Amino acid sequence: MQQIRLSTPKQILDAVPRLLGYSPVGSLVAIPLSGKRGGVVLRFDLPEVPEPSSAGAAPYANAVIGHLSHLRSIERVVFVLCPDLPFGSGPRPPFSVVAEELVAAADRAGIEVAACICRAADAWGVYGCDDVDCCDIGPRALGSQEEWVQATAKPGDESLITPASVTRRLRFAEEDERHWQHHDGEDDLPSMRQRWLAAFAPDTFRAAPADAELAHLLCMLRGRHTSELLLVTIGFGAHSDLLSLTPVWSTVMGEEDVHRPLPEFSRRRVRQAAAILRRLAELVDLDDEPVLLASMSWLEWASGRSSAAAAFAKRALGVSADDPLASSVAWLVERCVVPPWLAVVEQWSDEPEAAAAGRDD
Repeated sequence: MQQIRLSTPKQILDAVPRLLGYSPVGSLVAIPLSGKRGGVVLRFDLPEVPEPSSAGAAPYANAVIGHLSHLRSIERVVFVLCPDLPFGSGPRPPFSVVAEELVAAADRAGIEVAACICRAADAWGVYGCDDVDCCDIGPRALGSQEEWVQATAKPGDESLITPASVTRRLRFAEEDERHWQHHDGEDDLPSMRQRWLAAFAPDTFRAAPADAELAHLLCMLRGRHTSELLLVTIGFGAHSDLLSLTPVWSTVMGEEDVHRPLPEFSRRRVRQAAAILRRLAELVDLDDEPVLLASMSWLEWASGRSSAAAAFAKRALGVSADDPLASSVAWLVERCVVPPWLAVVEQWSDEPEAAAAGRDD
């Protein structure tokens, strides 16, 4: 597990692209903390108007804090606003009103704002720091900012899939047809689930599985029962008492007394499965495969990527307006529902590939 120490505003700025995996220009980045530990990093689009009135900024701030309030154990938060605008002559950088409303909304929710930083296009500074003797008053030079320069751009519509070449798609279509012709049903579900777990295990994971394996996955996704079985197996492992998403939805909706607690969730396995399904999506006509889009939306939501989940759910519903899985994911995203297995801040850093954020006072 990679530990990233965040002791100063400059260290926080340098770490943001690494924590997110891309450059969040045009975004508000929130790093919740439990004690001195963190793990989850959240990104929100900044308002379109850079200097809204307090009345205009308050609803935005309340929505952000409302989303953060779904995280159990959150005590403090670091905000980094990344406008694609110049810092200005200071001391009030762009989106100062938004920053003030975020601090006020967090205070009402009992969440301490440990730092609120502006990383503008040409300089950085700390919001609320208007003392000329303050070491963090802006505008301050960005420096080399290697992490920002090397980072990829913020993703746009993450549901956009670039199709593979015609030849490649035809070759997979032939494999898909062969699988249908020879597939006579899966009579050994426990063995099948163990094969899935092995395929997505860290030590055996392959980013480019064979067409036969992809055709098998697509076949499983096309069946209502097997698609839910595949998703819960990827997320929670092969447990005989977890064979569908029904217990998952019950837990999400707060009906934990109806079912036993869910098994441990593997975010790493889910992220690997999402990468495989994206490769599969390149090989098929997505207008014929709404269940693939819906499954991708669930994997994105379950692993804490609400923007991507919403994009895939919207696209799935555009193909099949009554798809139940896509409808459920869209409903959850609209209401800022955080998966309960991700609601504890520090647990996000438990898996080996996660970048754990910690802050020293």
